[in-house]
Amino acid sequence: MRIIVLASGSKGNATYIESGKTKILIDAGISFKQLKNRLLSNGIELSNLDGVLITHEHTDHTSGLGVLLGNINTNVYINERCHLGCSSSVFDMLRNKNIVYFNEREEFEIGNLHILPIKLYHDSSDCFGFVITEDEKKLVYITDTGYIHHKDLALISNAQMYVMESNHDPEMLMNSNRTLELKQRVLGDKGHLSNQDCASMLCYSIGPKTKTIVLAHISEECNCIEKIKETIKEVFTDFMVNIDDYDINYAMQHEPSKIFEV
Repeated sequence: MRIIVLASGSKGNATYIESGKTKILIDAGISFKQLKNRLLSNGIELSNLDGVLITHEHTDHTSGLGVLLGNINTNVYINERCHLGCSSSVFDMLRNKNIVYFNEREEFEIGNLHILPIKLYHDSSDCFGFVITEDEKKLVYITDTGYIHHKDLALISNAQMYVMESNHDPEMLMNSNRTLELKQRVLGDKGHLSNQDCASMLCYSIGPKTKTIVLAHISEECNCIEKIKETIKEVFTDFMVNIDDYDINYAMQHEPSKIFEV
């Protein structure tokens, strides 16, 4: 598998995954032009897709779907509750498109990729992460959740690569200009993983096969790379995990990541 996080954050999300002849996107929350240009910066031309996976209906994950599907004929894989919860413009746009519904823990295939949706907990109609496997290789993709249920820890354990939300530093959040209601929403069970939450979940999940970690959906207002590095180091030390054993990366909002090989 080759993975590029094209955009990650509250202003738009999209991740490209390629395996052999199979090409998919997770979310389409940026424009078609941005999708093309960010892939081209990595030497990849966006000419066809075998599917677009939608984590949930919020516009930072769906706003680019219309133009994308107007240019590329492909299936949209989405949970039915998420589809029904889409904005009227996105819902209408999907009316005559190729929709494939998925449910929690019901595995399906796109080309040679095996995809297992896992339930996340966010203030949307429903929300999902994905465990994507190809032969013995495993990618875990989790953003936009207040917590990860203990029942899913075995499913996400010992992956070669994790894309995991590290959304906010709680102190920075509480000192921000956001409303109290929004602060409580972000901190709640249907909000976002903090740096501490992310680091702890990684320590519970990573294993001998784990090589690459990408920290994602980083708040531009309530977080910073320095805070994440500080927290990750503290938590990994507490768990007696050697941070130097892992290639740790940070997904950005306005520029694509490098190509990760799994």
